[in-house]
Amino acid sequence: MKRIAVFALSVVCAGPLLAADKPAQEDSPLVRAAKIGAAKRQQLAGKDHIVIDEAHLLKKGGHITTTANLGELPPAKRAITSTPQKPVVITVPLSPPERAKLQKRVDDLKLERAKLTDQADQPVSDEGNEDTHAKRLAEIQKELADAERKLGTSARPSHPPQ
Repeated sequence: MKRIAVFALSVVCAGPLLAADKPAQEDSPLVRAAKIGAAKRQQLAGKDHIVIDEAHLLKKGGHITTTANLGELPPAKRAITSTPQKPVVITVPLSPPERAKLQKRVDDLKLERAKLTDQADQPVSDEGNEDTHAKRLAEIQKELADAERKLGTSARPSHPPQ
């Protein structure tokens, strides 16, 4: 109840403050937006706008010169280009228990991916929402690619059975 009372009181108090920002005459929304934008730019930049034109130069005593003789430009520096090198991949052979463990992880990830894909096809699912499904599917793809790379198999994305 207190929240409603505080909210109502704040709305009543804020009404006159918001009404004070409106211009005296009714402008179209575009004109009003342009005026507000111009006022904000003037506040931010201050009033030190100098436009250098002929009248300003005559008033301040400045002058502009031109020349027909352009000096030589210094030669442009050449950019150093290097050829991109392929990263060196060092593979460490896996022991049979590590290979079996990694293969089991790959199989588990494929099974989980198939289960999540099946759940995503259902119109209503009690387990999570679309965002968590999509996020987990992306994580599974990354983990599968990493595990298959470690196993030495091709890291092509394999699709779950349909």
